[in-house]
Amino acid sequence: MEIFNVSLLELLFILVVVYVVMGPESVVRTAGKLGQTIQKFSKSSLFKVIRGTYRDLVNFSEDILRKSGIDSGFNEIDESDKSVEFNVSRDINNKDEKPVDAKKIDDRSGKTGNVN
Repeated sequence: MEIFNVSLLELLFILVVVYVVMGPESVVRTAGKLGQTIQKFSKSSLFKVIRGTYRDLVNFSEDILRKSGIDSGFNEIDESDKSVEFNVSRDINNKDEKPVDAKKIDDRSGKTGNVN
């Protein structure tokens, strides 16, 4: 697992060095201040704007498709895909049955037999 291109072992090494250099009391105090700062930022209006902008960017392509009406075309394609998938799976499940010779099907009755 890597965060910001830093592996877990490297992160652990950095934390140990910080602990040794700053001392245990200073590390606890600094971590508390860092936690308070992160909490203040997450409650700030700037963070809400950033979060809203991120959400808008994530949904941008879907909004464009929906407003242009292209998404309905995708829905039709999905339905066709499901229909083809169903038919293929049905044909695969029925592969043990012998195929009927088209020449022997009586179009009027749908029964097999010699067509004259």
